[in-house]
Amino acid sequence: MTGLENKIHGFRLKYNDLFEAPYLVWQSLILAEKDTNILMNAEDWSYTYGPLFEAIMMEKV
Repeated sequence: MTGLENKIHGFRLKYNDLFEAPYLVWQSLILAEKDTNILMNAEDWSYTYGPLFEAIMMEKV
């Protein structure tokens, strides 16, 4: 990896309630951006695994 200059380029947060993660991720993002004055990007589990979770729930019905 070049150009990172020993800076953090990502980290993972884990929350106790999986289903609160989408709200908590965005809340954490807003606070981090305010504290650092840097625009950031965030994704929660539903961005990656949401379609799979929805498909499993539909199969159970």
